[in-house]
Amino acid sequence: MQAKLGTTDRRHTILIIGISRGIGRGLAAEYLRRGWFVIGTVRSSAVAPELEAMAAGMAGRLRVERLDMPRPSAIGTLRERLADDRLDVLIVNDRIVGASDWTA
Repeated sequence: MQAKLGTTDRRHTILIIGISRGIGRGLAAEYLRRGWFVIGTVRSSAVAPELEAMAAGMAGRLRVERLDMPRPSAIGTLRERLADDRLDVLIVNDRIVGASDWTA
């Protein structure tokens, strides 16, 4: 049985790590088109105006959170901010990093 991307049921929520551009942004747009509530993360708030344009007409179904994956403390902070959210799907679509990119 093949899984579908989703329905128009508002109860479905997806967290996509990395929606600044490319595959992540495309996935966010598709899930929004299908009626899902999308929580997406970006490393830089510089892309906010572009994402605001993407969210136009989506009735508040796109929420953007800031996250820098190589910083472990940032992951914990995001977890706290999402503590009251029920997630149905998680997609981790972040940059490829080497060991030297990870900081404490």
